[in-house]
Amino acid sequence: SASQQRVFEKVADWLRIGAVAGAVAGAFAGAVAGAGAVAVAGAGAFAFAGAVAFAFAVLWLDTKQRHRLARVLLTCFIPLAWIAAIKFGALAGISAEGQMLFLFLGVFPLMNALFDTVSYAATLALVRWGIRSPLRVAGVIAGLLDLVIAAVLFAGLTLTLTAVIAGLNRLSGIDLLDLNGLFVDLDANLWSHPWVPLMIASTLLPTALHFGASLLALQSLTPLRGVAVTWTARVQDDAVAAIIAPLVAGFCFAFPLILGGLALWGLVALASFVWPHAGGWYLDQLLALATVIAGP
Repeated sequence: SASQQRVFEKVADWLRIGAVAGAVAGAFAGAVAGAGAVAVAGAGAFAFAGAVAFAFAVLWLDTKQRHRLARVLLTCFIPLAWIAAIKFGALAGISAEGQMLFLFLGVFPLMNALFDTVSYAATLALVRWGIRSPLRVAGVIAGLLDLVIAAVLFAGLTLTLTAVIAGLNRLSGIDLLDLNGLFVDLDANLWSHPWVPLMIASTLLPTALHFGASLLALQSLTPLRGVAVTWTARVQDDAVAAIIAPLVAGFCFAFPLILGGLALWGLVALASFVWPHAGGWYLDQLLALATVIAGP
């Protein structure tokens, strides 16, 4: 009933408040407690009060149908929690494993999510354009454009991650992540730290799927497409056509995938030759950026 639905919605709202308040309270309590024994006494109350106020602000925006602003507020709050944790000294006294957890659970997901969102939005927009466009090769053009955008986002993500980590290292006064050692290892072997290429590849995944699907648009340029249409029209009355038509049609769809596979093989071969030179240069640029931000 409608009354039961309203009760469920209210319960969901309060659960949401509790979840957000608890998460934010934990972040602030840990950050403030790191300042010392004097701060520990008031850390929990201060953190919980601030967390509840923040949670109510997000919930109020949600109830006013301002979901986008609520998510922006939540997203902007997370970097403030980073800075608070560092400024109150919460990271200085924890183990190296704890510092890595801070990066992997608190920093990297947000950075990845921001670029993943843009990547997904670009992919979906180009998919719609490729489907609706009257151009016969619109799908392939959309796939290629998606690859270009993905390359730009890849560069943006790596630059942003480098800048953020270098900035956090400088603020905390400790190396949460040794960028110099990391880049030296990656230069010697890209898979020396598998989490790096795998984490960054998440931004490229929808683009790769889109490009693979867009290759099917090349079947419209296959000369045998007309033959497949002709034989398909005769399937009802011709037993031979019933056998040949699906074979020819299947080849028409397989042809662009074969070309795509050959192109992928060529790209992998090219990358294995280019990476030792271009990859090393790019890592040098990232290290230079980190050095500038980290300061003397």
